[in-house]
Amino acid sequence: EKALEQLWSHWYGEEGAAPRAALEKAERRLMQNPDTAGEAEALQDIAASFPDWAEPLNRLATLRYMQGEYASSVELCRRVLRMKPWHVGALGGIAMCHARLGNEEQARKCAEAAL
Repeated sequence: EKALEQLWSHWYGEEGAAPRAALEKAERRLMQNPDTAGEAEALQDIAASFPDWAEPLNRLATLRYMQGEYASSVELCRRVLRMKPWHVGALGGIAMCHARLGNEEQARKCAEAAL
């Protein structure tokens, strides 16, 4: 658990303190109200400003999942995995989306990869 916490901390801070703060602010707003477009726009802006940073895309994938947009979430998770093939959040996210879509075999494979 401690290692995973440190990994997330590293991923959030990869681009420095100011981008991290912007991402954390967007994250807080996302968790408070995932149904508004503002959170998506904030995450998209951060991702556009830092195109090599996986975490804004991963958080956007989480938002899409929370909104029930599973196919969009899977595509965003795949983009994250192209940057970081070991990203456990994106692997787990894809598994959760496939489970919601009824793709049990794909969900199982992704869950195993995440482990």
